[in-house]
Amino acid sequence: MSKVVLLKCADYDEKSVAEKVKKIFRLSPLNVEKGQTVFLKANLLLGKKPEEAVTTHPAVIKAVALYFLEKGCKVIIGDSPGGVFNAAYLKTVYRITCMQEAAKAVGCELNYNTDTIEIGFAEGKKIKTMNVVKAMAAADILISMAKLKTHGMMAYTGAMKNMFGAIPGVEKIQYHLRMPEYNDFADTLLDICFAMKPDYAIIDGIVGMEGDGPSGGKPRKAGVLLGGADLPALDRVGAALIGLDAKEVPMLNAACKRGLLKADEFPEILGDDFAEVCIKDFVKSKSAAINMYADKLPKFIVKWLDKRLKAYPVFNGVSCNGCGLCAQNCPMKIIEIKNKRPMANLSTCVSCFCCHELCPQKAINIKRGVIARIFLRN
Repeated sequence: MSKVVLLKCADYDEKSVAEKVKKIFRLSPLNVEKGQTVFLKANLLLGKKPEEAVTTHPAVIKAVALYFLEKGCKVIIGDSPGGVFNAAYLKTVYRITCMQEAAKAVGCELNYNTDTIEIGFAEGKKIKTMNVVKAMAAADILISMAKLKTHGMMAYTGAMKNMFGAIPGVEKIQYHLRMPEYNDFADTLLDICFAMKPDYAIIDGIVGMEGDGPSGGKPRKAGVLLGGADLPALDRVGAALIGLDAKEVPMLNAACKRGLLKADEFPEILGDDFAEVCIKDFVKSKSAAINMYADKLPKFIVKWLDKRLKAYPVFNGVSCNGCGLCAQNCPMKIIEIKNKRPMANLSTCVSCFCCHELCPQKAINIKRGVIARIFLRN
């Protein structure tokens, strides 16, 4: 049975977080050698302050970095955020998310290497080759430093989904374009994750995000840190912690079909009692659980239902500052900026919510039609 470490952690007190991180690795060891390069792949979706709960908190990053530095490793912190992938934008994101401060405090590096490399993945179900961030692929040890959040398209984002950041910058858009169906995109995310072969993952759930995540929701204290080498099992526990069944999360559903998870077997928990930290009233994304019928009905009925039940983005003109990031990052190119305001042709929207994810003003909401609100309440 897969094992996942689950520890209570009340806040981001650095001493307390460091103790919890050491306990995670003590309960679920990871073999490392002096001189190895460790890449901490943070969730740095966009430039947001730590208290907004969009990105991995710097206290957790620092604690994990110190753990490996004390073992004589070289540690690099980095990500490929949404948007362009260049040194100038990385510097901005690192500064706002306090990664710059964290790296300086512990004496490790931030990744500014924007070189990419093509890797193969013969076992891929949807993709066999992909272009990825070279610094991540070249590291001896790769750690997914995820954030516990809901997700507009994938219902939940955690350790496996975090590895989508291995795809450089705006190249992520092409994956949404090629795989507009939720289940296909979930399989694509699994291909990317396991092509990168992350060695371990830590999920920052001290303060997560509920509602319309991964950037437009609200911070929600969950008071936990999770860790382990089995990423599907880790995400199974993380999703269950916030009230999501594996069938409600496309990536977990896909992982079960691949034999990476057993649908009828919950991972063994090491550390604290799951029942004591489980949150029953965690607010799901409005688009969660909309595709649970995909494997049970004929495709033509699924398409008919999708069209009527899928959530869609709604633009708030009052909050919008006309930056145009929504239009730049829309895979379907259905958003235009007119008079400094976005206008969208939602008839061809695939509900990927890239616009919602990357809006710095939270000026895009997720809404359902009347039929969906009646039948898909959560």
